[in-house]
Amino acid sequence: MPYAPIVIITLYRYKHLKLCLSSLIQCTGFERSDVYIVVDYPIKEEHREGYNQICDYIAQLCEEYKNITIIKRQNNYGPIMNLSDAYNCYIKPHYQAWIFSEDDNVFSQNFLEFINYHLAKYETDDTIHAVCGYNYPIYDNQEDVIYKSYMYSPWGVGFWVRKGYDVTIDELYTYMKSIKKAFSIFKQSKYLFHMNTAMLYSHVFYGDSVLRTRLLLNQQSCIFPLISKVRNIGFDNTGINCQSDGGVHQSQVIDTNITYKEPAEDKNIIRSAQYKSYFRIPISTIMKSVIKYILWRVRV
Repeated sequence: MPYAPIVIITLYRYKHLKLCLSSLIQCTGFERSDVYIVVDYPIKEEHREGYNQICDYIAQLCEEYKNITIIKRQNNYGPIMNLSDAYNCYIKPHYQAWIFSEDDNVFSQNFLEFINYHLAKYETDDTIHAVCGYNYPIYDNQEDVIYKSYMYSPWGVGFWVRKGYDVTIDELYTYMKSIKKAFSIFKQSKYLFHMNTAMLYSHVFYGDSVLRTRLLLNQQSCIFPLISKVRNIGFDNTGINCQSDGGVHQSQVIDTNITYKEPAEDKNIIRSAQYKSYFRIPISTIMKSVIKYILWRVRV
């Protein structure tokens, strides 16, 4: 089975990246994977120390591991352009599938086997858009099954080149301008309706929410493991989007198996009360989102 290349974007979070790469190197199949580490250029002086540490660290890794390639920007691209340029230049022309991660993810040893196995299995299935290594911290059941859901997670995820990966703000506007589509979103996921409405009133763009909306409307899904194969250590006020959560995500239990064997598929898990409660939002927030959407829709 061919292994997909891995793209990791980073800037200055040296400690996060070191934990990320240390766990990736321990993954079964790492030596079969091309790894591209894309280092953006700092625009803040307080980021320069971490940036220099990252450059020195990766240079050492490149000497030891010949499957690692470092891409250093000469000016600041920002996270979206940093990834899209790496994808267009290094991934799209040469590979059929790939794996993406930011620098704040720590992986189970069977993470690469899990992602690559399902990339091969669902390559021709257009109802499956991606293979997510992360699962939300909502289950006590330790039985390892897989399930399908439109609630895409970008924390360690495998894509197929032919199916695409990116979304735009224009796509969000297209969905929300259609009253029929907006109502469908509201009916099926109050959480996504709230997130999409919030983006209409802010300058913050959550690509994962727009992609989830696309999958919901197109009746597509992602593959998830019940027991997460990724732990996110970035909820510590060091990143762009994730603020401190008191250690909830950093203490999440993840898979301890070294190798991966496909378990059964749980077809009912996305309808469980636990899954729905994790994304539940208060009635007052829902009502505010409805009012904000109506006001926005009248204006456009």
